[in-house]
Amino acid sequence: MKIIIKSVADFFKDDGPLLAGSISYFFVMAIIPFSFLIIAIFGYFLGEKMELYAFFLKKLLNLFPSAT
Repeated sequence: MKIIIKSVADFFKDDGPLLAGSISYFFVMAIIPFSFLIIAIFGYFLGEKMELYAFFLKKLLNLFPSAT
C-alpha cells in the first residue's frame, strides 16, 4: 500500500497530469494526419475497384451498431 501512495504522490510531484495531457494531445495531432494518409492510400488503390470498395465499406459498417 505504501508503494501505491508514493507512486501517486510522485506522479503529481513530477507534473504527471500535464505530461499525460501532452502525450494525449500529440497522439491526436499525429493520428489525424496518419488517418488522412491511410484514407488517401486506400482511395488511390480502391479508386477503380468498386467490388473491393463495397467489401471494405460493408466490413467497416459492421463494426458499428445499427441505429434503429
